[in-house]
Amino acid sequence: MTTSNWDKIEIQKQFGDCENLQAVITRIETDFQSRGEVICEIRINGMLLGETDEVRFSSAKLAEIDSLAIASEKPVDLINGTLLSAADYVPRLHKACESASELLRGENQKLAQINFTELLDGCQWLADTVVYLRSAADGVGKPIINAIDWRSAEVRFGEVIGEILAAFEKRDFVLVADLVEYELFNVLEFWSAIIQREQKSRS
Repeated sequence: MTTSNWDKIEIQKQFGDCENLQAVITRIETDFQSRGEVICEIRINGMLLGETDEVRFSSAKLAEIDSLAIASEKPVDLINGTLLSAADYVPRLHKACESASELLRGENQKLAQINFTELLDGCQWLADTVVYLRSAADGVGKPIINAIDWRSAEVRFGEVIGEILAAFEKRDFVLVADLVEYELFNVLEFWSAIIQREQKSRS
């Protein structure tokens, strides 16, 4: 990942004809796309912009911008980096499954539910990430090598999470623990193997 920086003087010099921040970002995106790169991160006056911030600050005038930093990366490198992150994260989810299932069978349900929520947040991150990876791989013209298994894992992952949430809503914590320990653990193992195969195919 590379970072491009502009101070207030450079912003005025390079983007002085832009009406607002949105126009600046649009110009930068066009420039980076022509170089085969995508923007990963935008910082205005040192503050990292999220999607809602970008909308909120889009009408900001150039005079309000003291510094601008753009992090960019080639799509292929971004995909490989995301695959690495996913591969590193799955073992952590495995451990979280073991911990959550044990706590759900115990007496401290308050701690169990906190732990369970953290596990679900982690699963949501993985679910979002694998969907992004498939889409990004298609976008660069090098699709996932085993798209059938990948899609199958996505579907099964969603089904298991749905079963777990349904059991949790019924407060059947023993069933939740069983589903986490066996079903979720197994689908995560499946993901681990698929992601590792994909990494090897792109190395």
